[in-house]
Amino acid sequence: MEDLSQTTTITPLKNDIVTSCPLYCFIRCSNGMIATVDPDDWCRLHNFKWHAKKSRGGWYAYRKITVRNRTRYIYMHRSIINPSKDFHVHHKNGMTLFNAKNNLEILDPLVHAIMTKFRSLQRKKLTT
Repeated sequence: MEDLSQTTTITPLKNDIVTSCPLYCFIRCSNGMIATVDPDDWCRLHNFKWHAKKSRGGWYAYRKITVRNRTRYIYMHRSIINPSKDFHVHHKNGMTLFNAKNNLEILDPLVHAIMTKFRSLQRKKLTT
């Protein structure tokens, strides 16, 4: 069994990579934000150039691709969990750059909207 008490460092392959720890790895986005992923996803995702943008109250990691002269955005959390286009990916803890598999779940759009609204109302109660 692997000893998880010691920090494991994965040698960066590009400038936008940050070292990793045994449980999670980190990918630096172009504007300095850092996304957290599982080590197996890091191996697949770290070679892309990632950006972060604020949307719907949170920061999301994404990359750009060009298809038939059109720019498309591929979101990191959708790349990891790979839902069909009809479903949403929910960040359980609300931290939208924390893209570990145990923090992501696939939800029906209506259920996701209700959960998001509920979380928003909870935050308002805590601040008032």
